[in-house]
Amino acid sequence: MHIRGLPVFLLALLASLAACRRSAPPPAADEPRTSLFIRDDPAIRARLLRGFEFAPDVTWSQRLFAVRLDRPSPVPDSPLYVELDFAIPDELRLGELAPDLTLAARVNGADACRETYRRHGRANLTCLVPAAALDQPSLTVEFETDRSFRDLMSGTNRSLVIAQVRIIPYEATAAFHAFQGRRARQAEALAVQEWDKYPQARRERLRQIMAPLPAWNSTRFLGIPVGRNPLDLWMLQQLIYEVRPEYVIAADSGEGGEALYLAQALRGVQPGGKVLAVGAGAPPAAASALALWKEMVEFIRDSPAQPAAATLAARAGGARTLVVLSAGPALGDLAGALARYSPLVSPGSYLIVEDTARNAVFGAVVRSFLASAAAAEFQPDRRRDAFLLSFNSGGWLRRNTAVEKELEP
Repeated sequence: MHIRGLPVFLLALLASLAACRRSAPPPAADEPRTSLFIRDDPAIRARLLRGFEFAPDVTWSQRLFAVRLDRPSPVPDSPLYVELDFAIPDELRLGELAPDLTLAARVNGADACRETYRRHGRANLTCLVPAAALDQPSLTVEFETDRSFRDLMSGTNRSLVIAQVRIIPYEATAAFHAFQGRRARQAEALAVQEWDKYPQARRERLRQIMAPLPAWNSTRFLGIPVGRNPLDLWMLQQLIYEVRPEYVIAADSGEGGEALYLAQALRGVQPGGKVLAVGAGAPPAAASALALWKEMVEFIRDSPAQPAAATLAARAGGARTLVVLSAGPALGDLAGALARYSPLVSPGSYLIVEDTARNAVFGAVVRSFLASAAAAEFQPDRRRDAFLLSFNSGGWLRRNTAVEKELEP
């Protein structure tokens, strides 16, 4: 389903970027800003110099658009980058009317970078800020594209859907996150290749020795029981770093230890994000009393089975979302849970089913799910077994992006 060519999920995704910080009152228009979530707000409008058009839940740009940001104070020793978070709408018809789209950026009149895009959807532009531009405390950041379309209802020319523009160190950019993610995935793939060289019988014997150890079921985070393999917890934080979800859904949150762990990892890369912890009854008392829970966790008081899935779809649908299924008894039928929760996973993100290696029934249910038409966009990511003794082996399920789906044979 599309709204004038732009997918509904993309509209919701971009709108959620603005919404995720609405809990705090917006600063005054004259307060220094190094980051702008582009929306129809008086404090924001003062910094939108030209080329923007507001529609319900989305901000359009014209071919030339510009904003005013402030130089960070103090200016860091490391280089600064300008990053634009945007989406290329279907109306531009890349590959049909035009082969690609070029987007260029200038800062205080100095050329920063130029990038070419060949597909619709979410994208980023990351440019090194010219050193000369930092001589001024105020930064005029101009963007220019070479493509636009005529909107028949408004009668205006539109180009891109704009979410955010900011001036940040390279380590905070999406490009840096992508680079680090690629490095980690390469190392994980090599580890799995080495593990595969060991005889199957020896590998299974190691699992049999390790799985019954009481330590696995007595792990704690911030004093709250987690009951998870620490190797799998480490891989979970790696996934959160790579995916940078706006929501992490923890179905069957138990005593809350895992939800707290996920919240701590999420806060490091997505401070405005939320962990949606699903559980029956009241929130876990000890976990919900902690400051981290109050800041980052939203408790969905419902059965972790079918009723909660509808609530979560309304809450997080369309946003970048990662789902963790503990596959505990409160979750109910695992096959049904997979059918209900899998649509909540955003393209490029993960559905993690825990304990597939320790519970033969769970593993069989996951394999059956992957063989069904409902799981056509999912595939197990063996690189996530890089720590070799994962209890979730075969349960790290990645949802393909639209581009990857198109490239499938």
